[in-house]
Amino acid sequence: MHTALTLTARSISALALSVLATTVAAQAVHIVGPSTSFPQIRDAVAVANRNDVLLVLPGTYAQFELTVGLSIRAATAGTVRIEFDPAYVDPACAQSIFCAMTQGSTELAVPATDRVQLVGLEFVDNVALVGAFQVPHRVVLRSGRFVLDECVIRSRGDTALTAYDCLVNLQDTTVANTGGGLTGDAANFLRSTVLASSCSFTGGQGALPGAARAITISDSTLNGSFMTLTAGTDSSALYTDTNAEVWLSDSTLTATNNRCAMEFNGSVGHYDRCTLSTATGPCYMLPPGDLLGAERFNGLFRGGVSTSFFQTDPSALVGIVASFELTPSPLPFIEQPWLASPTTSPAIGIVVADASGLASWSWTVPASAPTGMAVWLHGVSGTTFPLQAAPPVGGPIR
Repeated sequence: MHTALTLTARSISALALSVLATTVAAQAVHIVGPSTSFPQIRDAVAVANRNDVLLVLPGTYAQFELTVGLSIRAATAGTVRIEFDPAYVDPACAQSIFCAMTQGSTELAVPATDRVQLVGLEFVDNVALVGAFQVPHRVVLRSGRFVLDECVIRSRGDTALTAYDCLVNLQDTTVANTGGGLTGDAANFLRSTVLASSCSFTGGQGALPGAARAITISDSTLNGSFMTLTAGTDSSALYTDTNAEVWLSDSTLTATNNRCAMEFNGSVGHYDRCTLSTATGPCYMLPPGDLLGAERFNGLFRGGVSTSFFQTDPSALVGIVASFELTPSPLPFIEQPWLASPTTSPAIGIVVADASGLASWSWTVPASAPTGMAVWLHGVSGTTFPLQAAPPVGGPIR
């Protein structure tokens, strides 16, 4: 097996190199930070072209808006803080609560086919005054395809992360509501496709009963593994509407006040190898079923070795496909959303799970790969149709 892994790792490297000509020409790198041409992220955003890379030096920066696909990466993960700065608010909003409440967000609204990559950023849960009105910082995603990698998103007084009509991939990301408000939800996804691995979501203190969930899913799909979902006050950890589709594996869901760990009102999905808090009374639950979990052990660094793990049944086969984009490509024989185009995403090999159901895959990231380029591994397993797909793992190369 070791030889097979080495050969396929080389094949990924060769494929990565083959696309350099099409990626490098479209990308420019802008350095953001004190004593540079761009002291604020919003300054670089104003001049950047689609697919450019913003490399952000350590520091604290103001909220910003995005209307085209960019890669925004902390030079060192965990050293870049983004907060709500009322200095950038229209002064007229100080006179109107309706205007003031529309402020405070880092809002990313890009065309449906544009890609946004956020890597190593921390969105701070500060609250600032706009006139006499307290306005919380939060993150809003609209349309587009978003990758959040090793990010921290917190809000005090509103939903920390809200996504509308988009594709969202989250890896090693923390989302938390740290305060109170009408809603204490950590994340709310509407009409979106969500893929998540190795993430934590924590609800806050909602003024309304049951409104401090870790995740609320409305008319959306969620494929998640190795997640920690913790409810805030008097709430379930996961809530869905009737149009939701959810697959959840290898995760822990904790409710509060004897609430159900999940309130699943949809008709498609199941869970596997999850730990759920106990509750009194009947609960609307996902049905159990076999799923393939996935998590990335470490990030993708040029010249380094990246390893991903897949969790399934003992001795099960796991097929792996590689892609450079997350492209919605539904396949009738795979139950979950499939995001690897059949025409441009090669199958790179098969691994066999051990007696505990664990399989791993390692490959060497090309030292010449450009900043901002991404590589994704898509795992699939099963002995009957439909097959089960894990959330894609990998991400932007650093």
